Amino acid sequence: MFLREYIYVDVDRVSGLAGQLYDGIPEKAINVAGRRKRAGFDLKVLSGSAEVGAEEQTERNLADGLFKDLEADLETLGMLSDLSTELAESETWNSIEDIARAGQIVRITSPGTLFHPKQISDAIVGIATAAVGLHGMGITGNGEVKPVKPIVPPKAKTPAQKKAERDARSPRAPAQPIYPEDYLPAEEIIPVMGTERTQLAGLIRITRGVFQDGAHLMLRPLGAEGPIISTRLEAGRRFMDSSPEILFSRYGLAEQEWTVVGIIGQFGSRIAPAAVVDVTDPDGSVNRGKFVDLVGNFLATSRGMVDLPSAPGFSLIPLAVYRGIGYVEDGES
Repeated sequence: MFLREYIYVDVDRVSGLAGQLYDGIPEKAINVAGRRKRAGFDLKVLSGSAEVGAEEQTERNLADGLFKDLEADLETLGMLSDLSTELAESETWNSIEDIARAGQIVRITSPGTLFHPKQISDAIVGIATAAVGLHGMGITGNGEVKPVKPIVPPKAKTPAQKKAERDARSPRAPAQPIYPEDYLPAEEIIPVMGTERTQLAGLIRITRGVFQDGAHLMLRPLGAEGPIISTRLEAGRRFMDSSPEILFSRYGLAEQEWTVVGIIGQFGSRIAPAAVVDVTDPDGSVNRGKFVDLVGNFLATSRGMVDLPSAPGFSLIPLAVYRGIGYVEDGES
């Protein structure tokens, strides 16, 4: 037995499915006594307040409880399948279509890792900046501490410096976009770390190039070398009720067991589409379908570099993501 720690719930999508299932979304739950009986304990012990008759008609917001009710009812109706065991025990996913299908509502519990590209990029910049700061204090990183030079008051600005400041304040062309790697210290070799600035900049560019903004959860039921089930958590969807950037500080990059309830989006392409050379029709007009095939062919040659699943993995459109907490062994109270 355990409690759930939700890190993501897409309330809009959950409400949309519940509206179809329940013929509308209830705004209140009035049968508190019935829920108390099914739970097997008196809720007033938890609330610490005396129960009165009117509390049986207590109003409550269903936002937090709606998903759990929807999950249970979908499973009862056979519209939600738990694929955790099948995916973990299958030696190969070559026949993954026999286990799952696009559009299927599933629950998958598996080891997985969370990754937030912006947070990682900011962390790399922060580490490099701190390293330069340590070097400025005389800390070399090898146990030595060099004496800190006394601070010398700045000299009066030269005419050239004053002119440069005036030019900087004058109107100019629109500024170029600023990327995370632009905030790295200017040193060619980052002190203390002993790493080239270009290497850190390259790492950040790969991070923001391969992973679009937002948090990504990658489930790997067959281990690190196995296929990946990818899901992207959109901001603004009851995302932990707080900033997604705290994912890194709370959960890190270490693998742990997560449960995702969602809809299978698409399976990874096993065979790259045939090369498309001509995207026009006989009359010379652009064939929009052929152009889409051309782009698809290009993306198929960039496996792993774009936000698309790789065969035999697939993508999930998440309804909710949670992990178990507060475990109690069976038979214990």
